[in-house]
Amino acid sequence: MREVKPTQKPVPSSDIKDLFFNSGLLDIWATSLEHKYIDRFGNCHLTAAGMEWIFNELVTKFKIESEQALLAAGYAPAGTFQEGAEVVSRNGTVFWKLPDGDGEHYRWDGDLPKQVPAGSIPQSTGGIGKGAWVSVGDASLRGELYAYRFISFKDVDSMIACTAKGLQLTLTIGDRCTTGSTNWEISSNESGIALSNGLFAIPTSNICLNDFGFTKDIDCSKDVERICKMASTFHIARVYSTDNATYLHEDTIDLAGVSGVTLDYGKAIVIDNVQGISTVLSHRAKPTYIIYDSTSTTVERISHFTAPTRTTSGGADPIFWIGGQQLGAKVTNSPCVRDIVLENTKAGCMPVAVVGNTRNWKVERIDVYGDATWGIDVEC
Repeated sequence: MREVKPTQKPVPSSDIKDLFFNSGLLDIWATSLEHKYIDRFGNCHLTAAGMEWIFNELVTKFKIESEQALLAAGYAPAGTFQEGAEVVSRNGTVFWKLPDGDGEHYRWDGDLPKQVPAGSIPQSTGGIGKGAWVSVGDASLRGELYAYRFISFKDVDSMIACTAKGLQLTLTIGDRCTTGSTNWEISSNESGIALSNGLFAIPTSNICLNDFGFTKDIDCSKDVERICKMASTFHIARVYSTDNATYLHEDTIDLAGVSGVTLDYGKAIVIDNVQGISTVLSHRAKPTYIIYDSTSTTVERISHFTAPTRTTSGGADPIFWIGGQQLGAKVTNSPCVRDIVLENTKAGCMPVAVVGNTRNWKVERIDVYGDATWGIDVEC
């Protein structure tokens, strides 16, 4: 660029120095391969090459997002018209690629399976319209996607009742919602939470126990158990709480078969008032937690308080039962219990029992206060 020092006069400036400087910038804008240039005030702008680069990036991003949108709408790409394909299901789509195609995805509305020869086009393989090829790549697809809503509920109970801000809502499959700290998708999958309208909510994020409105006066042990099993089913890594909550457990939280889930109480208080004797576990008092037949299941960060009325057996009563032994011979892989403070323990209490075919187990930072008789028992 020519060595011309511009002025700092406000726009528009008719100063000859600014005119010369800007003529050089025009040449840079039109012919330079650089993506940016600096104006006389020091501000950065795109050149024509920069605009072209941005456009190409957006086209690439759009192509990726179009594929993701197609999958989100429930369609399954089967191939292209140019390369040939076979459509075997109603959600199968065939892509008519640019530049010789229109860049749209099409589903087949006629009899299945549908063979698509290489080098064909929609018009040559049945036509476009009802009973033939139907575009799902433009307005029709966007209409399906945009029909899905994102709804904020106060808590899980409100979502179950399908009510928000006092209004009764009509939830449909594909709707997304939040219950405060947990995200959900409305589905027909019965492994989710049953809603009042006959559909189900499946988690799409880590699950926050606070969203369920549990209180210190109502037993939530089996609810927490079901939540952890749901998390395992949908590959959710964490079920968690904040430290300002209190939970009452009056039955065993049986995490048998739950894998890849961390139950993190976040140092919340757990009142352990588990009732009953387990005939399976040699007539011991029921444990508060069972981890068995699983991989990488963790229970952590609990401020645990034993209620005076918790059942005892007169023998060794574990709080955490890890592994099988009397439960069975299945392998328990990489279980972990850590950062637990046990307060007001009773005589006969055994904080942790690690038994049976258990591999790569970890028990870390367990503080015990009260009258516990035992420590950590290992019988692997």
